[in-house]
Amino acid sequence: EANKLAELFSATSFFKESAPIALVSRVDDRQFGPVFMNLFETQFTRVIQMCKSFATFNSINECDKLTLIKGGAFNVFTMRTVPYYDRTNHAWTITLNNESTVMFDLKLFKRFPTNVFVWLKKFLNQIDQEWETDIIVLDLLTAIVLFNPDRPNLEHKNFVKLQQNIYMYLLQRYLAVRYQSQTESTLKFVKLLNCLKVLNVLSDNLRLSMEYKDPDHVPPLMKDILDINEKRSGNTCDGCAGATVTSNNIVVF
Repeated sequence: EANKLAELFSATSFFKESAPIALVSRVDDRQFGPVFMNLFETQFTRVIQMCKSFATFNSINECDKLTLIKGGAFNVFTMRTVPYYDRTNHAWTITLNNESTVMFDLKLFKRFPTNVFVWLKKFLNQIDQEWETDIIVLDLLTAIVLFNPDRPNLEHKNFVKLQQNIYMYLLQRYLAVRYQSQTESTLKFVKLLNCLKVLNVLSDNLRLSMEYKDPDHVPPLMKDILDINEKRSGNTCDGCAGATVTSNNIVVF
C-alpha cells in the first residue's frame, strides 16, 4: 500500500503549482475560448507526465494507453482544476503555460452549446462538499478516473479494472483512518464515487461541445483527443488502429 501511494503522489506532483503572486487578468467572454484551450493543453501535458509515472500504466500496450488517456482527458482535466476553484466567487484562479495568472468565472461556461454549465456547476457543488480540500482524496480520485475499465475497445479490461479496484480500496482505507468511523468513512466513499458519476456526464457534455467547434479553431492536441482528423477524413473505424492514426500529438512512450 505504501509503495502504491508513494507512486501515486509522485505521479500527481506534476499538477502541483506554487500560489500565484499576483492576479494578472480577469478573463472576459471574448478571451475565454483561447484561455480555455491554453489551460486544457497545459493540464493535459501534465496528465501525460502523470501517466508515464505509473508503472502499471507503462506495462499496458499502446492501444490501451491511448484509450485511457483520450477517454479520460476531460475527466482528469476537470478533476485537477478543482483546487483552483473558489466556490464563494464562483471562479478559478490559475496559472497558464505562459506563466500568466488569470481568473475566469463559472458563468463563462454558459456559452458552451451543450449542458456543460449545468453539469459543471453540479459537479463543483458536490465535490466541494466532499473532498474537503484534501489533496490525497483528489489524487486517489484521479487514479480511479484514469484507470476506467469502461472505456471502449480496451484489450486488457480486467487488468485496468484491477488497478481501479486497488485505488478504490486505498481510498476506502484512507477514509477509514481519517474518520475513525466505519459508517462515516463508508458514507463519504459513496458520496465521492457519486461525484465521479456526475463528472462522467459533465465530461461527455464537454467533449460534445468541443466537437461542435470549427476544427480550424481547435488546437492539434485537442483534435487528437477528439479524433477530429479521423472524423473529417471519414475514417470511423474503432479500436487501436483508429486511435493510433489520430495520436500524432499525444506522446506517451
